Amino acid sequence: MTFTQAERERVANCSICKHLSDVEFVDHIWTTDVLPDAAHKLETVATLGFYYPLLQQCPECGTYYTYYRDCGYMENDESLKRLSDEEGQNLFGAGNQRSGIERQDQE
Repeated sequence: MTFTQAERERVANCSICKHLSDVEFVDHIWTTDVLPDAAHKLETVATLGFYYPLLQQCPECGTYYTYYRDCGYMENDESLKRLSDEEGQNLFGAGNQRSGIERQDQE
């Protein structure tokens, strides 16, 4: 992940994103940890697979994230990854070109 100085400054000044690391990971099987409260303020803007990953966006500053939840035998974890503007726009733009991505904001 490479972020521009402008992207880093935007995140640092955002009341939501400044509480999130570039990558957040929680293993619910072995810990009682949860994702930070700020993660629940992000809005889902696209589904990138059948259920996951989700493309999420900060409603305040527009920063994109991918959210993934993995549940299975001896697995129950969540991850959130901050994306550069270019990565996020590429995934969001693909929503009109690939099946399997559904825009959540146009119903």
